[in-house]
Amino acid sequence: MARVNRKIILSLAAATLFGTMLLAQPGGMGSKCPMSSSTCSKGMMGKGSANALFLELNLSDAQKKQFKELQMQGQKLRPQMQKSRMKSMSMSQYLSDKSFDKQKFIEDQTKMMSARITMRAENFEKRYNILNDEQKIEFAKMLKERDERMANRMENMQYMFQNKKSVK
Repeated sequence: MARVNRKIILSLAAATLFGTMLLAQPGGMGSKCPMSSSTCSKGMMGKGSANALFLELNLSDAQKKQFKELQMQGQKLRPQMQKSRMKSMSMSQYLSDKSFDKQKFIEDQTKMMSARITMRAENFEKRYNILNDEQKIEFAKMLKERDERMANRMENMQYMFQNKKSVK
C-alpha cells in the first residue's frame, strides 16, 4: 500500500512539474501570440480582448513592429497613470473637518474617467489604423462574433440565475 501511495505522489509531482514547465515557456501553453512573451502580458492578451483579436490576424512583420512600438509607448505612460490613479483614490483630499466635497469629487472623477476613455479610444484607433483593408474587415467580423458569444453567455447566465431563484 505504501508503494502505491509513493507512486501516486511521484506521478502527481511529475505532472505538476511538467505543467509548470509548459506554462513557463514564452507565450504560455497554446499561446497564439506572434510576438515574444514579454510583449504579450495577460492584460494585453486577455483571451477575447480586442488586442488578442488584433494579433489573431495575419500581421506582417512591419505591423507586429508597429504594435510593439505602441505597447512600448503605453508602458512609458504607465507610471504617470498609476500616480494619477493613486491620487484620485485618496478620499482625504475631499474631506474637511465638517464636510465632504461631493461636487469636487464628482468633477475630479469625471475628468479622470474622461481622460482614460479618450486615451483608450486613441490607442484603439492607432491599432486599428495599422491594419490593411482586408484585416479591418476580418477584425470587425471577429469582434462581432466575440460580442455575440458574450451576449449568449450573459443570456445563459441570466437564465440560470432565474432558474435558481425559482427552484428555491
